[in-house]
Amino acid sequence: MRPSISRFVQIRHLRYHLRVWNPEGQKLFVALHGIRDASATFQFLVDALPADWCIVAPDWRGHGKTEWDKEEYFFQHYLSDLDLLLDAITPDAPARIIGHSMGGNVSMVYAGIKPQRVARIAALDGFGLYDDDPKTFPVRLRRWLTQRHALVPHRGYPDISEMAKRLRAGNARLDEARALFLAKELAVELPNGTWRWAFDPQHRVIHPYLYHFPEWGAAFEGITAPALWIGSDRAAPPNLTQTLIAERLKLLKHGRYVHIPETGHNLQHDAPERVAALLIGFFDES
Repeated sequence: MRPSISRFVQIRHLRYHLRVWNPEGQKLFVALHGIRDASATFQFLVDALPADWCIVAPDWRGHGKTEWDKEEYFFQHYLSDLDLLLDAITPDAPARIIGHSMGGNVSMVYAGIKPQRVARIAALDGFGLYDDDPKTFPVRLRRWLTQRHALVPHRGYPDISEMAKRLRAGNARLDEARALFLAKELAVELPNGTWRWAFDPQHRVIHPYLYHFPEWGAAFEGITAPALWIGSDRAAPPNLTQTLIAERLKLLKHGRYVHIPETGHNLQHDAPERVAALLIGFFDES
């Protein structure tokens, strides 16, 4: 595996962790992970990318080695964090961005509201969500209140191998070696010798608002950078159909969609070489 180094920057009141591969590389890229994940998720993809690419991957607030917030986490928090992160990582040039899941969604919306800050963008299973039924709003608020007032802490695991088994249970394509690497990077050891996941358990609390894609679609229409959507066999959420993805693709001025078969939602784990080949072709275009 290609080694990475850690850097830390202050983003408002939080100490943010940045994982950097090949800091002397000639081409700079920003990689953004998904919810309840961390920057290490890109390790296998980085191993398949060109040696002259410098990849900077932050741990979002409340994830990995970045500090937890004292309040709740909302989509707009990640959006504002990204704005300041890009000022710290690439202040003098538009960014090349690779985003997975939530990281892809955050970066796509950002590219629409600040198009001058994004040169090219590739989103892995980051096509937005499906519209919520307004009649579900009272149920959602009740769930939010219950989860908010009775936050369930992380369960403890006796060792890393048990956490790796949990990861493999969620993704049958993940081999044991990669599962062990990810488990170690996504976990923290407690004083009593047990382990827990590193992300803030507040990320399991449902959001107290409904999702309306037309608002995001208006942002997508503002994207001027070339955009690549890479889809798996299991887009998140699962009922986000290929037809719906195609309709959303029409909102992009310079967008294209590529599907990688036999992959799950974490396609950067399942097919890093195939994802890398698509990214190389896309980002190396004139």
